[in-house]
Amino acid sequence: ERALRAARTRSAGAGPAIRLRMGDEVGRRGGADQRCRVEVALREGGAVNVEGVAADPRTAIDRVAARAARTVARRLSRARTRRVGR
Repeated sequence: ERALRAARTRSAGAGPAIRLRMGDEVGRRGGADQRCRVEVALREGGAVNVEGVAADPRTAIDRVAARAARTVARRLSRARTRRVGR
């Protein structure tokens, strides 16, 4: 949750649209089967899509949210660098 909030804050302005989807990958067989997908539509254009699978929903969400936050931060940093370099 904190990672998603951080991703949203880093993009400033109106903020990105964030969609989180959960699903059970293989039914009730056990194992790493909780799929989580986060889609972040960036205000500057483009999108970040991150997917992950874990044994339980909380772990899947935590991992995917952290990866999404890092990816959004990296994209925004690159966009700022390009603007400054012009």
